Amino acid sequence: MSIKKVLLFTGVAFVLAAFAVPAMASEEEEMYDAKTEAEITQHIEYDVKGTESYLFFGSGFDCKVELVFTTEGKLNRIKTYKVSGCTGIGIFKNCVVKSAVSTDLPWTVDLKGGDIIVKDKTIDLNLEKCGSTLFKVYFKAEELTPDKLKGFGFMTGSEEEDTTEFGESSGTGKSNASLEVQGEAKGTYGIRE
Repeated sequence: MSIKKVLLFTGVAFVLAAFAVPAMASEEEEMYDAKTEAEITQHIEYDVKGTESYLFFGSGFDCKVELVFTTEGKLNRIKTYKVSGCTGIGIFKNCVVKSAVSTDLPWTVDLKGGDIIVKDKTIDLNLEKCGSTLFKVYFKAEELTPDKLKGFGFMTGSEEEDTTEFGESSGTGKSNASLEVQGEAKGTYGIRE
């Protein structure tokens, strides 16, 4: 497999039937305080840390991530998304990620079926010591599943097949995330269906 100067990883996450929202459910879900069971109406921010993998035909990167999630009930965003400590996999095993840029922040977040759907997530991994100079990660919609709806502390992005078609680069990519809410916010906020 030849490596182009720019490798684009473009994903559209498919919602699996097990997580599908019933057709009659048109009302939006909301974040709420799991201790008081009150809807969150004020602006709240909390930190989330963990790891995420970006793979294209079995090759890609494992990275550490830190993000800030903001909520005001039904208005949810990813305010910041910092990527660091990436390790290459497969044909990228000798590549060094010299910088990572998360673009078009804040990213919109929808709450559906108890899941957190991050919209239009875009990350540019700038590479050196590699045949490529850029590894672009794009998700039209990336699905994260909290460990429980009431007072979640962990979120996982299940390894899902993503369809890619952008310019000359097309094929199948996969992603996998394991994230933990930090500090007092862990177990404090939940999603009301």
